[in-house]
Formats: sequence, structure tokens, C-alpha cells
Amino acid sequence: MQIRNDRVTVSAPAKMFRRRVSRVDQLKRLCLFLPWILRETGHPHLRKFPMFISFATRGVAAIASVVLCTSVHAAIVDTFTVGFGDKSASIQIDFENGNGYLINYSWSASAQSSWDAMLAVDAALPNMSMQYDTYSFGVFLTGVTIDADTNYGQGDVDPYENYWHLWTKDSAQWEQAMFGASDRNLVNGASDAWVFGSSTVPQNIPAPGAAVVFMASALVARRRRH
Repeated sequence: MQIRNDRVTVSAPAKMFRRRVSRVDQLKRLCLFLPWILRETGHPHLRKFPMFISFATRGVAAIASVVLCTSVHAAIVDTFTVGFGDKSASIQIDFENGNGYLINYSWSASAQSSWDAMLAVDAALPNMSMQYDTYSFGVFLTGVTIDADTNYGQGDVDPYENYWHLWTKDSAQWEQAMFGASDRNLVNGASDAWVFGSSTVPQNIPAPGAAVVFMASALVARRRRH
């Protein structure tokens, strides 16, 4: 937000969020109003219909809330598949603006470092480019561009987070790397992530069909009550 002339100017994403929330609120109100109308009609064939309408519309409103709120936050905007072989790992690249890219990388070599994987991905994707510095102790990634998203930094601007943070996950939890990408041995099933401008963990990748599973479980629970 920017404050101009003692008035708060809300950015476009914030306005979009407000519009989306208001639409969800309207849908929730409709959920409450429809059963009342049907009940007041007194038609004998509609006695059970209001309860069904109330449950169904509430479920839709809940799903809409989840979807709209998720869309406001950071998101994986594109996914790529690079390489081939009997081993695979994921590489996630999170830009400072919240846009993230997921790369499913495969290889067959006996030894593969995280930096080897990044070089292979950079060579395979025409819409991607990298900048980096090479030292005697390893490689330091300074810039990444994918499509219109780009970030460059060397960790030289206060609060010194303006650089690409490397995260690794070989089990169930992300860990910020205390070593360079050229020193990481990439194993089958591993995950790497590069996050610019922040020391927070990489963004979550939403499971596909989560809202459908939620709705299905709610329907089962409703049926068990009758």
C-alpha cells in the first residue's frame, strides 16, 4: 500500500481480493436465503429440498473461498519437464513477486549435482536464462529469468536477502542449504528450490483436486447423518 495525501491507496491485487471476498459473501448469503424461500412455499415435495440446497450451496461457497484465497497468494504458474533417465527430482524456482515454476528433471548419470541439473534445465528451456559467478569454492547464482519473471541480486543490499536462497528436501521437510549447488549430490526423488529475496521456505504446491476431495467427504458425512 502507498499513502498519498493522507489517503490509503489500495493496490490492484488488494482490490481484486476484496472483490473476490465480496462475491463469496454474496454466495454464502444466497446459501442461507434459498432454503428459507423453499421452506416458506410449503410445497410438500420441497420439504427435504431446502436442506439439500443449503448443504450443497454451502459446500460450493466453502470451495470458492478456498480457491479464491489461494489464488491471491503465490502460485506455481508453469511446470516443465526436462531430461530423461531412471532418476528424477524436482526443481522449484520462486521469484520475489510470488510467481513460481516447477521443473521435473530426469537423468541417468551416476553422479549429478544440483548445479549440473540447473545447467541442463537452462540449456533445455529457451525461455529461461541464468547469471552466475564462478569461484574456486563453487558457483554463486545471481540471476534467473523465466518468461517475464526475473530477479538478480548478490546479497549486497540491506537487509541482504537480495540473492537466490537454495533449499533442499530429501525427506519430508525443507532445509536451507549451508553449501553451494555444485556441492549438493542430487539423488533420486529429491527436491531443490531456489527462492529469491527471502529466507522463508519455498511455497507449497497445492495438491490437485483438493477441493473435490473436500466436497466428496462432506457429502459422505451428510449422508451418514440421515
